[in-house]
Amino acid sequence: MARAGKSKRDSHACRNLHRVIGKTGKRLPVKVSFVRLWVRTSRRRVHLIPTNYPLLRFQDWVSCSFQYGGQFFLGGCTLDDPSAFMAKLQTFWRNYKVVDPSLPFFRKHDENSYSSCVPIAIHGDEGRGRAKQPIMVISIQPLLPLGDKKSNMEG
Repeated sequence: MARAGKSKRDSHACRNLHRVIGKTGKRLPVKVSFVRLWVRTSRRRVHLIPTNYPLLRFQDWVSCSFQYGGQFFLGGCTLDDPSAFMAKLQTFWRNYKVVDPSLPFFRKHDENSYSSCVPIAIHGDEGRGRAKQPIMVISIQPLLPLGDKKSNMEG
């Protein structure tokens, strides 16, 4: 981390951090997509500038995860052993049905399909970007616990 930049205001910190992580071999090849947005800037007057804004799509994260085995979404199991993660999924959905039987998922799916449905939590929150501009941040987290823990969610 120290090699990423000389100070908090180093304009090359992001690029340097990316390079440092790349040298360790720990960088995931998640596809970066772009969406055309108008970004408001101000030097002396407010201007709207069309920008290709980068984003990481959920389907790209999932695709990348499953290329490497899918442990993140399958509770630590891999695609090499379907019976292990299918049993975990079946158990998760049966236990969750006791907690919240009114979930629309249970009206649409019968118990036979529980073993092929991966539970995820979606959370949206407003963050602040450059120059304190508001930005909506959507985070996604798998709910199937890793290892013997009871849940990936705290609280």
